[in-house]
Amino acid sequence: MNKAFIYILFLAPLRALFGQAADTLQLCEIPIEIQTNKVVGEFDSIIKQNPFFTVSEILTDNSLGQTNLQGGKGAVSTLSLRGLTSSHTSVRWNGVNINSLAVGQQDFGGLMTGVLDRAALIKGNAVSEYSDASIGGVVLLGNELNWEKPFSISIGEELGSFGFNSSIVNLSISKRGFSSRLRWGVQEAENDFEYVNFKKIGQPKEVQEHAYYLNNNYQFSVGWKNKKLKIVNHSWWFDKRVETPKTYSSNSIGTAVSFDSSFKNVSIIHTQFNKINFKFIYGLTHDRYLYEDLANAIHTYYVLNNHQPIINVQYSKNGWKLKGVSDFQFQNAKNNQFDGVKQRNVNLTKITSEKLFKRISLNLFSTVGLNSVLNGFTYPVLNLGYGWKYKSWVLKGGGGNHYRLAAFNDLFCQ
Repeated sequence: MNKAFIYILFLAPLRALFGQAADTLQLCEIPIEIQTNKVVGEFDSIIKQNPFFTVSEILTDNSLGQTNLQGGKGAVSTLSLRGLTSSHTSVRWNGVNINSLAVGQQDFGGLMTGVLDRAALIKGNAVSEYSDASIGGVVLLGNELNWEKPFSISIGEELGSFGFNSSIVNLSISKRGFSSRLRWGVQEAENDFEYVNFKKIGQPKEVQEHAYYLNNNYQFSVGWKNKKLKIVNHSWWFDKRVETPKTYSSNSIGTAVSFDSSFKNVSIIHTQFNKINFKFIYGLTHDRYLYEDLANAIHTYYVLNNHQPIINVQYSKNGWKLKGVSDFQFQNAKNNQFDGVKQRNVNLTKITSEKLFKRISLNLFSTVGLNSVLNGFTYPVLNLGYGWKYKSWVLKGGGGNHYRLAAFNDLFCQ
């Protein structure tokens, strides 16, 4: 597809109005994760250079993961790692789980990189660092505030073939330890391209119909900090409409359409007492999925909620790094295919230790944890790893037990 790309960036630091750089209060940053023996791919710079790409396009072009794309723009797109299914790959946004409770995976179709600041892909059993029951790996997504810039605004527009257009607006204001950021992104496509239908006799040329796609993202972040305390809140509203075209062997126009919407909110508190770093996260995810095909009398909907408080304590001294995490998830789901409201409570509590021996460039890592589905099942977690560097050689290894939490479809759909 040939695209005319227009990207306009306007930056106006109004120091006379918002104060000098000396007004910015520095807080000692709290390490969020411990780097160990995992294979990590970071895409922060890539997503900033390509704000109109989707997350699935970034992962397809820059990782060895398998992206499963089920159609054109806006179609369902998932990620598989290490030969496993998409439900074995965890996705976290600013520290909280955003995988669908229904199917246990994240749809990247239409998820614009322009509303994100950070993206990383970690392969392997990530339960040791990221509080996840992820056998394949984990995708980390995140947002940041412009603490150092008093005022900035950027506006972008992308136009393409088949009725595609995308817009992004990014506005941030900061002053005296306070910062806020507003983002809006939209994508729309008719997806009415011409193709040769090899599934029909004579291989006729056809035009795809009933494949319209519309996606909106609204984000608002606000934060305040001083020398010892940092408080941040991120809110994300998302809605998506996708029409399902006919199958290649069908002669009738498609009639199915899906409407998905989501509200996500993350509140984060960072503080520090001597050498002890404390981080508290409270996440809320509310998802609504609706699939309709009135011509075939199909009407299916889901309403999903996940409340997720996380306590993270970290201590460092004499080459040792110790971290304790307790991650709770209080989940419920309503679906017109099963009776009542289904509920499940999950907790993962773990202690992670890491020791760096500088003289021999050896790093040792271990995790001991306990995962509980509070309705009655408990599973122990053990992970050991090492990293050794000698001149230009780097050797990493590790092992641990694995598990996968069932999705609500696994538990309740017959």
